[in-house]
Amino acid sequence: MWLPFFDKLVFTKEKPTLTSDIQHWNNVYTVKVNPITSPKKNSVIIYAHGNKWDLGRLRNERILHKIANITHCPIVAFEFAGYGVDHKNPVSSEQTVQNILSTFKTLRRQYHHVYFYGFSIGAGIVAEALNRLKIDRKPFPSAIFLQGAFTSVLDTPEAKRKLGAFHGTCKLFFNLFQVQDILIEKTKRKLPLVYFIHGTRDQTCPFAPIEKLAHVIDAKMIWIEEGGHNQLEDAPEFAKLLGEAFRKLP
Repeated sequence: MWLPFFDKLVFTKEKPTLTSDIQHWNNVYTVKVNPITSPKKNSVIIYAHGNKWDLGRLRNERILHKIANITHCPIVAFEFAGYGVDHKNPVSSEQTVQNILSTFKTLRRQYHHVYFYGFSIGAGIVAEALNRLKIDRKPFPSAIFLQGAFTSVLDTPEAKRKLGAFHGTCKLFFNLFQVQDILIEKTKRKLPLVYFIHGTRDQTCPFAPIEKLAHVIDAKMIWIEEGGHNQLEDAPEFAKLLGEAFRKLP
């Protein structure tokens, strides 16, 4: 009953940015970008974008190209329910989680190593997907990258502003996108390697709670000094540190 309210609170979609080269797998819209040189064998990234993004904007601003060329991994982004080319359907957190799980199910048959990469609200989608997967059963993502993440979506400054005096009450009803709780619980059961990528000046998803969580779960940290929430991909240290991280992965 409360889920549509949660979806309206959390998701903020813009006018759809349409693009070519979109594929349709199991009722999920996706777009794939390959690295220019030296592809990492038998590996792929599944990318969950942020709010106000869609597949078209990702392509236009070449976010996927940048990450693919830094990591030398092909990257597949999936569309959120109700966003972009799927804009005629209602926004839905549940369907979006099903979209990433469906994409994972498809790609795990083709690649030995599948990495999850979530940006902003996409980090919440990744966490929810992990929560649905059985960590003690293969296959499971080989590594997890969370960029501009939050510990709980209801604790972000924007959610607190929208909810005002109802913030505490809403936290009693909604337990979706609890990134911190999910990661701590999964860590107890040998969660795969987690990397946090975060700007130290991020005002949308503040840095301090993520820094604390990284220490709690013994995650790897890629901090971008003076970086904000968006455009971290353009920082020189982003390419250096992310590239180093992927070179160490199987």
